[in-house]
Parts: sequence; C-alpha cells; structure tokens
Amino acid sequence: MPMKELRAFIEDLRQRTQVPYPLAHAQPLVSGKSLVMEAQEAAGLEAEFCLVVPFQNQLMLSYSGEMFLDRVVWEGNLAVGWKVHSVKSPVMVRPDVRFGRPAISGVSTESIFESSEDGASASEIAEDFNLQVADVRWALGYEEERHTAASA
Repeated sequence: MPMKELRAFIEDLRQRTQVPYPLAHAQPLVSGKSLVMEAQEAAGLEAEFCLVVPFQNQLMLSYSGEMFLDRVVWEGNLAVGWKVHSVKSPVMVRPDVRFGRPAISGVSTESIFESSEDGASASEIAEDFNLQVADVRWALGYEEERHTAASA
C-alpha cells in the first residue's frame, strides 16, 4: 500500500474515532465500519487495500479486513500482538516479548530454528525449550518459509 494513502487513511480514522492508533484498536472495525469506509474513500484507497466493503446495503469486512482482524491478538479492544505465520499458528510478534521478534511461548523462533540446524530433532527441541512438538514444528515452518523468501 502506498504510504501517502496509508497515512491519510490512518489520520482520517484517528480524527473520526478519537483513537490514537486506530489500526491497533478494535472499535473502528467492529462498530465503526461506516467511518472506516468514509476514511478509505477520503484517502483514495484502491479496492485491494480496503478493510470494509459494501455488500447488499451493509458494510462488511473485506477478505483483507477479516484476515487482519483474525491475525491480530487482542486484549480487550487493544491489539497486543500479531500472528505472523497463519491464523492457526502459535508464532506471534508482541512488542513486550523478545523485543517484538517472532516467538512461541516466549521462545524465539530463530533459536528453535538454530537448534534444528545444529541437528536437534523436534522432540529434543521441544524438551529443551519446554514446548510442545507441534509448537516446534510451527516455528520451524515459519522460519523455513522466512529463509526461503529471503533467499529468493
């Protein structure tokens, strides 16, 4: 998304909702869909970046809006984290955990990946870090994807 339009969209929402960080607060997407729609139009967002769309005389979350809302980790109405890998994945980024680096239960996915690269099995890593084997597999999947994308 072009930064100019993103800044205009966020500033418009900030003014309309009186919420300092409108994309980190549930209110605009839950009860303020008409405000989001107006802000999208005022910012000139292209359809692919819109969070709210009209459908049969109602405003609905777009696919992008739903994916955003599903991947945000909420505490009350405030966003406190982000599921970076997938909606089902336990891999999260939280500013208050590991300085915002991807982690599972406070364990950096990078540390898990490094242990795997050193030859440890998923069950050994799970035992070393006090995690479930499934969590280790999620972390390894995330890191594999990240490393593959970086080398492409």
